[in-house]
Amino acid sequence: MGLATPDEAADWAVGELDEDRDGRALRILAGLAKPASWWEAEPLLEKALIEVGCGLRASRDLCVEYARDIARAFLSGTLPASDAAREVGRIYYAIGYPSALCDWICFDCDIPRWNPDLSLDGRVTVLARELLGLP
Repeated sequence: MGLATPDEAADWAVGELDEDRDGRALRILAGLAKPASWWEAEPLLEKALIEVGCGLRASRDLCVEYARDIARAFLSGTLPASDAAREVGRIYYAIGYPSALCDWICFDCDIPRWNPDLSLDGRVTVLARELLGLP
């Protein structure tokens, strides 16, 4: 899915095994030699998510919720606008271009609703508030 590194996926699998969850793909993913490659880890991660009850739809929903967490972090001042935009852009591409996140990748586009004088911080503020359903 492109949001975690292959090694993070393997570490997640180890944690799931430690929590007494089990599955063939989960065990193989946990045992990947580091540094792992995505061509090995990604299909195993998708199968392991299903084995532990988090199918692809659930993982997409979790990714959108992660985008909301990023928006909250930006609005609270703990994450710079450039980092928030970059991370939400990664999520957008990784989960198949959901419409709720599409404006996060168009900061250089001529979107009619953007005031041309609005800074990156201003644009991310607008998008973060929209994503969180804030006025």
